[in-house]
Amino acid sequence: MLDSTKKKLDETKLQLEAGKKTLDESYIQLVTAKIQLENADSQLKSSKAQLDDANTKITSQQAIINTSRETLEDSYKKGNITKEAYDSGVKLLDSSQAELDKQKKQYESGLEQYNDGLKQYNDGKLQYEI
Repeated sequence: MLDSTKKKLDETKLQLEAGKKTLDESYIQLVTAKIQLENADSQLKSSKAQLDDANTKITSQQAIINTSRETLEDSYKKGNITKEAYDSGVKLLDSSQAELDKQKKQYESGLEQYNDGLKQYNDGKLQYEI
């Protein structure tokens, strides 16, 4: 009977050690997940700041182009510039607008990537909190 009890105690001890090992591994996974979430949060904040800055610059540049176009048209209508100067100005503004449109597309692509990243972050955070 003593041998049987000792054997059961040894088995229980092995099970407890295996359980502790599993808990330790789970804890390490949780700590790793938390670090990854913190890194992702930091990267998302940095990306958002860059996107906000790009959007501000695009908006400002669009306002400059619009104002320049209005000024150019007004100057031409008043006879302050020649048709040749007007056409040259329009061509330059059209070129600037085309470049700005490319920047807008890059911004929109970046914003889409940011939103995808934010969704993944929120999904990961939810999994971590569970």
